[in-house]
Amino acid sequence: MEMSHHNKKARLKEFKAPATIDANNTFGRIEVKVREDRADRNEIHLWARKLSVGIILNHYRLSRNIKHPAVPVPIDDAVVRALLKIFQKNFDKWCNGNYERTEIGSSARVKVGLKDLFFAHLSGIVEREISETRIGVPFSLIAIGRGGSMDIVTTGDEKQWFESNHFRDMWESSGLAQSSDIDEIRCGLAAAMFEGVYSPLVTSFYGIPDLEHFKQLAHQLGVAIVEHEGTLKYTSRKNPNVQLN
Repeated sequence: MEMSHHNKKARLKEFKAPATIDANNTFGRIEVKVREDRADRNEIHLWARKLSVGIILNHYRLSRNIKHPAVPVPIDDAVVRALLKIFQKNFDKWCNGNYERTEIGSSARVKVGLKDLFFAHLSGIVEREISETRIGVPFSLIAIGRGGSMDIVTTGDEKQWFESNHFRDMWESSGLAQSSDIDEIRCGLAAAMFEGVYSPLVTSFYGIPDLEHFKQLAHQLGVAIVEHEGTLKYTSRKNPNVQLN
């Protein structure tokens, strides 16, 4: 798994996060429902967010081992604490029957041509300072595909753009619903994330999207973004012949 930089990798077995017995048992029940395709959209949303937070927490842990030759790019302590606090609060809500993804983001299922397991993850935060106080809004995307379909879970997506007809039309019209090309699907996810989540979020903070910042974020999906004649082209870093406008 790449760690925000193409030559910084970690093995999946390194991604284990601490949890209480009760939390493990609770998520065990959700995971059974996900595996048997009985989970509702809120359960899938919380389950995928658990994976996302675990990845971020372990990225942070690995980044602190500065003597390791493949140490990943560091994550701000404050960002990790904020993400954990938000997730723990949401987990408590779920345990009390009050969890609603509509307050946090989207949980969408789309068709893909892939039959094997597919996994992609992107996370970031938009920040600004007000009276020497940092205010940040974290956002993330995690996509898990298997058997011809893919679940996409987002945070920071307050308008639930990934559950909108606009997104579904984009996915269908671009041919991604039939695609079996991993690089092409990753480009599609980056394009959708930029249009539906990142741009509105940054615009609400600053008035204009920060393309250079998002280029760095798209790196997590294995995607390079170039500007050409007023349009954005999303290209696989490993296979430049794969492009998506």
